[in-house]
Amino acid sequence: MPTPEMPRISDGPYAGFQVCAGPAGKPVVTSGSPTLAATLESIAPPGTEETGNAAGPRRKVVFEVEAADGKQVVRKQLTSDTSDAAAFQLPEDKLGNGDYRWRIRVKDGGTASEWTAWCAFTVKRA
Repeated sequence: MPTPEMPRISDGPYAGFQVCAGPAGKPVVTSGSPTLAATLESIAPPGTEETGNAAGPRRKVVFEVEAADGKQVVRKQLTSDTSDAAAFQLPEDKLGNGDYRWRIRVKDGGTASEWTAWCAFTVKRA
């Protein structure tokens, strides 16, 4: 099972995403409830044949968020609405100002992908 790709973070459902480990450096969000997202399985470009089960069953995904000191803040398992991407908006009361990191993996039946690399980010609330 492939490891999720392109971990990204956003201030909310209508804000643009910042890619983890991108050229802009560590993402900074101003919301206490950012949205975490990742691509679970690549989609074939238009005009090409799909391979794999991108249109197949929904998958369980596990999100883990830790404070910079390694203390777990959130561990959430949910079922993705699609088999090609997953997103999770953190509850408002979970993050204060400071440094955090998060990662994701996919479960499908008895198998699971590797965890993504940790995505470090900073919360700077007004």
